[in-house]
Amino acid sequence: LSVFIIKKKHRISFHSIPDLSGNSKAFFNYLYKKEKYDLIWAFSNKSLEEKFNNKYPNSTSVSLYSIKGIYLILTSKTLVTTHNVLRLFKAKNQIHLSLWHGMPLKSMGFMIDQRSAKPEPLVKTDHIVSNMFATSTITKTLLSSALYINPQKVLITGQTRNDQLFNKKLAIENLEKLLNTSINNKKIIFFLPTFRQGFKNRTDGELIDKNNLFRLDDYSHTKFCSFLENENYLLIAKLHPFEENTINTNINQNNFRLLKQATLDNKLVDLYEILGAGDLLITDYSSIYFDTLLINMPNIFSIPDFDKYKNSRGFTLSPFDFWTPGPKTKNMNNLLIEIKNSLMNKSYFLDQRKQVNDIINEIQDDS
Repeated sequence: LSVFIIKKKHRISFHSIPDLSGNSKAFFNYLYKKEKYDLIWAFSNKSLEEKFNNKYPNSTSVSLYSIKGIYLILTSKTLVTTHNVLRLFKAKNQIHLSLWHGMPLKSMGFMIDQRSAKPEPLVKTDHIVSNMFATSTITKTLLSSALYINPQKVLITGQTRNDQLFNKKLAIENLEKLLNTSINNKKIIFFLPTFRQGFKNRTDGELIDKNNLFRLDDYSHTKFCSFLENENYLLIAKLHPFEENTINTNINQNNFRLLKQATLDNKLVDLYEILGAGDLLITDYSSIYFDTLLINMPNIFSIPDFDKYKNSRGFTLSPFDFWTPGPKTKNMNNLLIEIKNSLMNKSYFLDQRKQVNDIINEIQDDS
């Protein structure tokens, strides 16, 4: 029936997971300044609508599956998503721009080895997407293969969210407001791991045990926080939304802050609006480091469960060591050593970062 509903040329409906985040939010902010578009944001979390309306008075917020929400989405000429949620409404006379939520390092979709992973129903993307966006020829190929989409629909443009990484001063200001504290001269470390559980009842790799976010057998939170305090480092840990509920105790210290999605939501701040403040990124198998390579941020890969994760989830790119330009750590002492090495030596893994950045990110500025 949607085909017969008149679409309004300048009406654009947005959605993201989490709400108001990632590539969709960055693109929304860009278009909001143009003042000629009728912009709609479809929320899954209804509690954010009032905050959104106060910040963006010249746009409209709706609950995703409300009657008003469905009507505005059905009358939109263009749909913009990070996770293709609005595909449920897509008609032939609508444009669906799938901005996606990162370039694939982990195996996904049709690239998951069904012999080593639990088989799951796969959705072909080609008929529900008008255009998808990649950062290079190789990521275009990966997205096309993983999501079963015509490569001609995948355009190499870079990701809208990454433009924000280049303004470090603004990122520090956003971070200070978010944490309600002054950064002073502290080195900022982000710990941004991917998830092991919470997706289609699957478990990949080791799970978090108590306050051991790094999943290290020899981890001591007291020792780690003392190290940060002594070196004047501030670590910001942000778990994947799938795993936030695994931490039920307060593990915050002066120099260790666990940032939760609810805190970001309360201020309507996206992770990429503070990520540019970082001096170092620690991750595991998340492809977020593809983005921070654009600003030459050093990376450390904490991978104590590498073999288990590789056998259960796997990767789109191999060998792993080549595509991950930074030291690999599997115990706490080594992690502390590599943190200091990465922050004190500007040339540490510099050539490797540049090599991977040139392959993954063909567009390397914020234009």
